[in-house]
Amino acid sequence: VKSKCCGIKEEYNCHLDPDIRGAIKDRPTGWKPTFGQEKTALRHLQKQGVGIGDLFLFFGWFKQTEYIAGQLRYKKDALDWHVIYGYLQIGEIIDTPTNIPAWLNGHPHAKMERWNSPNVIYTASSKLSFLPQLPGAGCLQFSNGLVLTKEKCSRRVWNLPDFFRQIPISYNANSWKEDCFISAAKGQEFVFEANDNALEWIKDIVQ
Repeated sequence: VKSKCCGIKEEYNCHLDPDIRGAIKDRPTGWKPTFGQEKTALRHLQKQGVGIGDLFLFFGWFKQTEYIAGQLRYKKDALDWHVIYGYLQIGEIIDTPTNIPAWLNGHPHAKMERWNSPNVIYTASSKLSFLPQLPGAGCLQFSNGLVLTKEKCSRRVWNLPDFFRQIPISYNANSWKEDCFISAAKGQEFVFEANDNALEWIKDIVQ
């Protein structure tokens, strides 16, 4: 990554968060998938009543790539997409530094300085409550059904199913237009209460 184009400096740190792909590195005994959150984003989740049993669907900003002469490059004229890439159902919420299990000691959100402001670590349930044959967290294999972005549109223009018009989504009170949903430019998490239609949609996504 070239620092001059994105403001990233050599001394900056990064970490896996959400950390939902077990095989990506060596893990301590007892490891579980996790997601850490703090400060304003955490307060939003708490205000929305997010708790044990609730589900995170993780989406990110992606662009198609291709290999040319052995090098991975962005595909020419490829558009930016918002794509769902993983999930985590909350099994436990660690919200104090006194109850951190040993396998979490290396997690950035477990460091003592993090607890000077609102901070939690969500750990995954052992299995999905609504699809018990699946683990409580995981990464998803790419498919067109995971692409939120409407075809030939900017990444924030989503092609959500119409039943979402009846479901309030935090940060997005006025996002619906005639033929699309324009997601909020700011906000790390958008929260909604799933109805039966949304639950079936989620099942299709994670299977």
